[in-house]
Amino acid sequence: GPAYHGTHLLNGGWNGKVVAIDNSPEMEKVACNRGFNGNYLCADAIIGLEQIVNADLIFIPRYSIVLVDKEYAAKLFKQAAKSLHTNGVFFVEIHKDANIENQLYIGGRWDKLSINKRIVETPLGKIECIWPYKTEIVDSDKKIVDMDVRITIAKDSLVDEYVFTSREHLHTKADILKFADE
Repeated sequence: GPAYHGTHLLNGGWNGKVVAIDNSPEMEKVACNRGFNGNYLCADAIIGLEQIVNADLIFIPRYSIVLVDKEYAAKLFKQAAKSLHTNGVFFVEIHKDANIENQLYIGGRWDKLSINKRIVETPLGKIECIWPYKTEIVDSDKKIVDMDVRITIAKDSLVDEYVFTSREHLHTKADILKFADE
């Protein structure tokens, strides 16, 4: 979540204040348990940003912008502009347009993404996350895709599997530039 990335900023030498905004109380608990020492706002992103003034940097990492539709993204960009100081930076990580335009219409070859498969060893066992595990196009004109995420936890001979669906709005570079211009 955002606290994880904020912690890496601090550990990398960032000497500014870090505020993580996430609408999930569970993510806040994870952040606190992992020692996040910044300010955590458990709120909608726009409402959270309304509390921020003169930010040096606002960033939306790891493709998180796909979780909101175009209308919300446009409002989010407007609020980010209000929250940044004059020379502040707004950083948004998005999929390459080729992944969106060329792959969406054939159901995607998302397995080519570096974050498609992640495996970590933990005391709970070996945890494997595959995203997307399966895709289904919801609206090709609006570039909306349902992507299943599969998480397996294997320890000894036991394997637990969890699958959930993430509805994703695939914003192109042109979409992002349009939000920024508005």
